[in-house]
Amino acid sequence: MLGKPAEIMLLGTMVEQNGETVEGYHIYVGSSNLSSHHLNTVSADEILSFIEKLLHFYQCRCNVPSESFGEFTNRYGVAALKQLITQSKL
Repeated sequence: MLGKPAEIMLLGTMVEQNGETVEGYHIYVGSSNLSSHHLNTVSADEILSFIEKLLHFYQCRCNVPSESFGEFTNRYGVAALKQLITQSKL
């Protein structure tokens, strides 16, 4: 069974970084109501590293090979994923 669409959604925005306004992204995850799954807001310079960490955790911690990314994020929850990524040294 295929996962539902929009399991990772990036929404362009402007963010404050070092006293300047720069391009950035709101990151939403999960396969249900995305408005309640806002994971983070990062600058354009940080987006690749952030997504890499997120996908690394999915790859290492999914329960079974058939678990979709959306199922994984719904199982972990936004708060736990934020904590994992914040503490990551990747």
